[in-house]
Amino acid sequence: MLPALEALAFHWGDAYLLSYFRDRWAALRRDNYRFITADTLTELRNAIEADYENNPVPRAYDPSGATDYLDAGDDDIPGDDDPDAETLTVLRELLFVPDAVLDCPDWGQDHL
Repeated sequence: MLPALEALAFHWGDAYLLSYFRDRWAALRRDNYRFITADTLTELRNAIEADYENNPVPRAYDPSGATDYLDAGDDDIPGDDDPDAETLTVLRELLFVPDAVLDCPDWGQDHL
């Protein structure tokens, strides 16, 4: 599975943020934070290709603060292992997907 994920990230990582949450794959568009979900990486790749064909994502998209980490030192910074804003957006949006689709009883909103 890892080679497929690496290939997907190589081809689409600059346009979509890829994530796995509650037994589903998700791709978050970097331009408008709309996301696509799928059960498998193959389904996700097909959905990304269809989405991109209908509405291309700018490949040079650079959200504000994207390079802030360059000014950070190499020391262990408190909170540096916390999810970034894009990942939190994906996680919050996935909470609104019906539980019948994403059934994971031990993961709730208190984790965000």
